[in-house]
Amino acid sequence: MTINWNRYRARYDAMTYAEVAAFHRVIWESYPEQAQHSTEHLAAFFSGLVSPSVVELGGWRGEAAGTMLARFPGIVLWDNYEICEPAARKPVTPDPRYHGIFPDRWPWELPTSRYDTAVLSHVIEHVRARQLRELADWLHRCGVEHLYVEAPLEDAARTWGSYEGAHVLELGMPEVVDLLSEYGFVVQSRAWHEPESHVLFLGAAA
Repeated sequence: MTINWNRYRARYDAMTYAEVAAFHRVIWESYPEQAQHSTEHLAAFFSGLVSPSVVELGGWRGEAAGTMLARFPGIVLWDNYEICEPAARKPVTPDPRYHGIFPDRWPWELPTSRYDTAVLSHVIEHVRARQLRELADWLHRCGVEHLYVEAPLEDAARTWGSYEGAHVLELGMPEVVDLLSEYGFVVQSRAWHEPESHVLFLGAAA
């Protein structure tokens, strides 16, 4: 099935959560393999943490979670909020600390839960700036102190015209950093993951 990505981008602002979730079921049918993370950088991030309780957004079938849970037995739990229902329902890891969650609304519209660590790998480019702001606020209210961000963004904002994917974010990486800082998340380390992704380790400001 051919997916019209530009049509999706054009309609995105008027779409309901249910419509966006339904679109991601279409993506699942055509592109079921969506593991998008740097194992090297994610492992470096977790190596400095003690007994983290993790919330992930957009972690698909838990590919990153499964790898990190196997490496770091001290991870207490890993909740992955995934808006593609088939991906959330079919985890790749049997680890009992992992929970694939298909929410009935955007995660930042849910009541807060207590987490100290968050993973956003190849997810922020799939939301608008206003939604990223709501997400950052939600993570702050959940008590997140350690934040991993990996995203294929440039310094300048992109329009994503003719891009083969569901990217809609209208910010460049410096603007993302500024936005996150408004909610107390300060960059502690930066890296680059080939071929196109910025990697940020952020911590809550003291």
